[in-house]
Amino acid sequence: MVQILKQQPDKLYGIGEGQFVGEMLILEVSIFDVLQPVVGDTFIIDKRKYKVHSPPLRDNSGMLWKIQASGM
Repeated sequence: MVQILKQQPDKLYGIGEGQFVGEMLILEVSIFDVLQPVVGDTFIIDKRKYKVHSPPLRDNSGMLWKIQASGM
């Protein structure tokens, strides 16, 4: 089991003249729980799947990964 802190800001996307709100998830995961996350990895939280869509970055302390993912 991995402990994850999550934030779910809404993001407004524009396509042509239309707009829609997309679901984005920002995960904070200990480097001891996930050694090297990569784009394409999948996290399952409460039976929902989220796919990592940008390269994970470490926070200022170097102890947490900040991972951007989107619902699948």
